[in-house]
Formats: sequence, structure tokens, C-alpha cells
Amino acid sequence: MTPDNIYLKDAVKIIKDEQCPECDHEIKFIDSDGVDWETWACTNCSAIYEVTIEITRHWDTAVELKGTT
Repeated sequence: MTPDNIYLKDAVKIIKDEQCPECDHEIKFIDSDGVDWETWACTNCSAIYEVTIEITRHWDTAVELKGTT
């Protein structure tokens, strides 16, 4: 049975709600390259996860910064 905090997609565990899929405890952010991935670690069982990230730019909310050039 799959715990409530994860689901399986294409045979890969997907983490939801920042909970460890191994022990169901909280995971904490450790590091990121700022572009492609983040590293998270479980506060209970010390499992470490590399999570791919996607940056989305919302140009419709952009604000011009005056006098910065």
C-alpha cells in the first residue's frame, strides 16, 4: 500500500507535502544549484533526495525597475 504523502507515476516515487516516502516524517531543504535541482533530507531516517526543479517566469507580473542601468 502506498502512503498518503506519495503517489507512483511511471514507477517513480513522487514526494508530496515535503514528507519522506520511506518513514513519513518531515524532509528539510539542504541545497540547490538554483536552476535544475534541490537536495532534501529526512529529519528522521536521514534519507536524502535530489529533486529536479523548474523555474517559471511570470512576465505578466513584471515590474520595471527605474534607474538601475
